Amino acid sequence: MKRLCRSAVLFLLLCFSFRQAAVIRDHALSVSLRFSAPFAIDQTAPFAAVWSEEEGCVSGIGATVIHFAGEARLAFPAEWVCGAPPNDLMENACAVSTNLAWALYGGTEVTALTLQIGEETHTICGVFEHESPVLLLPGEDGFTAAELYPVPTGTDLYRHARNCAAQAGLEDPAQILCGPEIGLFAGLLPWLCVILAAWPLASRIARGRYWVWLLAVLILLPAIPDWCVPTRWSDTVFWDNLIHSLHSRFRDWLMLRPALRDLAVKEGWFGLMTGMLCSWAMANKFAADFKKADM
Repeated sequence: MKRLCRSAVLFLLLCFSFRQAAVIRDHALSVSLRFSAPFAIDQTAPFAAVWSEEEGCVSGIGATVIHFAGEARLAFPAEWVCGAPPNDLMENACAVSTNLAWALYGGTEVTALTLQIGEETHTICGVFEHESPVLLLPGEDGFTAAELYPVPTGTDLYRHARNCAAQAGLEDPAQILCGPEIGLFAGLLPWLCVILAAWPLASRIARGRYWVWLLAVLILLPAIPDWCVPTRWSDTVFWDNLIHSLHSRFRDWLMLRPALRDLAVKEGWFGLMTGMLCSWAMANKFAADFKKADM
């Protein structure tokens, strides 16, 4: 009975980990470039979306204002409750979060209603899910971030992002956040938990551990980016450059300026690591139980 309960808990923890990995992937679709100096809409040619974030006042209520141009789902990934995101063709249109809609109107059915931003009146065209007061508003200048999408495969995304910034006449980005790589890595971690959980069970089956190793190879090898695979495994220059590149990615992640857009990814990582640690602890319990049964 105790082993059955532990199996159920482990299954729920693994489901939770896979769910958090899915949240990270859904909110990290693009390569995000963050700049120190603001730029205007005429410098957005290679990018699918550009945006900036600031604190403002909406009809007397404090809110985070996201100015954007291009695809709204890349500027601020969110689940839409009603209506549609604004675009460059809509005049004086905006979208609000569920939190801001409740604060302003006491509900979420607020499309076609108006709100005041400074001296301008804007019409709400959509409502998206978020626990903070957020306003999504088309803009024309003052952008400090850009999103690259779709992302090319088989290339170093860092180098590609810097080339796109130079093509647009922008400065070298202060930070680069490779969303697809983050989502890929997040998607692999729950599978490592599955492999770890399967290890003590496989030890009780003939050649079972060989099947676990085969499962690990089939899952991990196809997911390795091409730029991480050397043409010659003895190429020491390649390994030095790879270590430097991975260090730069990790450093940019740690030094990333706070932005509400990144909150879902950070919370997803916190949930994923929590689920993984608990899954590993439960898998170790399984291993200890099997060792006792074999003694």
